[in-house]
Amino acid sequence: MKRMKNITQTIIRGALIGAIVIGFFGNAPLVRAQSASQVEAQLIATLRQMIALLQQQIALVQGGSSSGGNFTVTYGDFDRDDDDDDDADRDDAEDALDDLADELDDLRDEIDDADDDGDDVDEAEDLLDEAEDLYDDAEDAFDDRDYDEVVDLVDDALDLIDEAYDELDRDGSNNNADRDDAEDAIDDLEDEINDLEDAIEEAEDDGDFVGNAEKLLSDAEELLEEAKDEFDDRDYDEVLDLVDEALDLIDEAYDEIDDAGGSSNFDLNDINIRLEEQTFEFFTSGGDTYRARFEIEFEVENDSGEDIYIPEDAAFDDDDGGIEFVIEDEDNDEIDDIEDNLNNVRVTSSASRDGDFFVVDDGDTETFTIRVDVDEDGDDDDHDGEVRLQLVRLWVTDDEDDDTVSIRFTPERDFETDLVELES
Repeated sequence: MKRMKNITQTIIRGALIGAIVIGFFGNAPLVRAQSASQVEAQLIATLRQMIALLQQQIALVQGGSSSGGNFTVTYGDFDRDDDDDDDADRDDAEDALDDLADELDDLRDEIDDADDDGDDVDEAEDLLDEAEDLYDDAEDAFDDRDYDEVVDLVDDALDLIDEAYDELDRDGSNNNADRDDAEDAIDDLEDEINDLEDAIEEAEDDGDFVGNAEKLLSDAEELLEEAKDEFDDRDYDEVLDLVDEALDLIDEAYDEIDDAGGSSNFDLNDINIRLEEQTFEFFTSGGDTYRARFEIEFEVENDSGEDIYIPEDAAFDDDDGGIEFVIEDEDNDEIDDIEDNLNNVRVTSSASRDGDFFVVDDGDTETFTIRVDVDEDGDDDDHDGEVRLQLVRLWVTDDEDDDTVSIRFTPERDFETDLVELES
């Protein structure tokens, strides 16, 4: 590109010199008969005409643009397509090549692992070789700016990669069974989700509050999509774990439907809870962590049509407060015997107070913060291991004299802190 520009500039300079010589000496008699100013004007006019013609030719040949008189030339960018669609095609082709390179790396690792396990990997290796050849062809097509061909070659290579994985599944001792189990689990979960949708619709028709069940259904649907992604990545164990987690949520949703009834005089579906921040800190002595302090901040938006009242206290695994919470271990299991290890449990809020209640007026949004300290040394027992704070339900009412009803904190993953390990 630089060399082309230098050549062009040299041609222009040569042409200009030639134009001056021809224009001046070729008209020598006429020059002698004119004044100096007339000669200068004629030379300038001739030069401008020559420059304009040269610039037009450059623009036609090189795809650039020119402006006359000031001798300004803009050279075309030969490395960039002028059409926006071509730019998009280039980006798509480049992304496809990157994705294929990652897939080839993953397949190589899988083949190496299967080979170490003593499986027959010859067919898979042959298919990998073919896919790598197609990758090389796709790179050549990219250099030639044939982006459609790049995408086609990448698709063909990905098909070969899928065939290679199928060969590994057939040759492996357990992979095929794992794949079938994962596929069946996903199918079963989809059926369970459809059944729950019908149950929720029926309960709603009966006038029951189904907001908690709907939130649990939404969480289960998200887990289903994650399970499908893991299936595509051939992580069948993770598929089964995600399906089990989703089925637990579905069971909880049915419990919510059974317990719902028409107990509230306002629309709980129009009370929204949003996570703002979750933090933790820990306290150590002699290098061991003896206390974990957890805080979760969230907003309550009330569009129910009524002012709502939230009890000012928090309660461990109980409805005897405004915020119900539990302490979980690293396996997401509730720790039942840890209540004696809890200290400094308190709730603060931007909401106004009325007796023992926080009040969120209709149309307003208020912030709530719960803080819980978990100590390693409790009144009855010591506790070692990882712990975290998990919010479960927000208990509300539209009348201080009425019973409270609950809204689940969902998705659950949003309303839990990171783990902290307590040590004796």
